[in-house]
Amino acid sequence: MAVAYPLGARLADATHLIVLRRVFGFPLVFVGLVAALAAAAVWTGSRREWLRLTVAAGASFVWLGCLLFGRIAGAGWEVTQTLAAAEGADRRVVVRSGSAVIDPLWWVTVEQGHGLTAREWDVGHFNGDASDYELASVAWDGPHWLRMTTASGEDFLVDLDPDTAEPRAPVSVG
Repeated sequence: MAVAYPLGARLADATHLIVLRRVFGFPLVFVGLVAALAAAAVWTGSRREWLRLTVAAGASFVWLGCLLFGRIAGAGWEVTQTLAAAEGADRRVVVRSGSAVIDPLWWVTVEQGHGLTAREWDVGHFNGDASDYELASVAWDGPHWLRMTTASGEDFLVDLDPDTAEPRAPVSVG
């Protein structure tokens, strides 16, 4: 398992598959998954009732710890907006909001495809530590252009590859 996480994270970055990015992009999800798989292996492979119950209780505590730590550390991202691309293209922009202790954060991605083969690219990260850097709006500005505007009125226009939807120059503000 010590090798699986670094390899999985590299594979997620290389392929941009949403499924892999969700599992390997957030370590707490991976830790919870490992705890559940270990508990399932012991539960099915052991005949000792005390061992089965001990491992199940331990895995439950690990899951609970991951959930609590994730909430305290502000690891939870909430989807606040999803916009389908113009002209029927199979892509959409997704805006997620979260926080870093007290600072509001926004994470803008473009997703292309559906199901297990859907891919995702980071388009912009906005840190609202200063109110001028807060993300105010996101809109499609043509089939391959995305316009992101901050609270101060500053516009960021991102060109997306017509075939893959990968941004040519992602934005990081704040």
